[in-house]
Amino acid sequence: MAILEPIWKTKTETAVRLRGRLETILDWATVRGYRAGLNPARWKGHLSVMLPAPGKVANAGHHRALPYARCRSSWHGCAALKVKARRRCSSQS
Repeated sequence: MAILEPIWKTKTETAVRLRGRLETILDWATVRGYRAGLNPARWKGHLSVMLPAPGKVANAGHHRALPYARCRSSWHGCAALKVKARRRCSSQS
């Protein structure tokens, strides 16, 4: 709880992924005999009682659509950035 609770409402997607990874690691440790007992990272019947459901916490912040008239210039801007990044990477090696 000390790991998940601080980020559950602000970084919900990150917290959900972290909880899943913790659950997997703790399940592995239980199977291998490194720990015993219930998995504290399990959602159903454990964390679901202590934390609000991820879907009820925060909506995904989608970006506004790019106006069609600006698509071409934005695409060229992205291509220019890729060229600069490629040049930087090749000069460092």
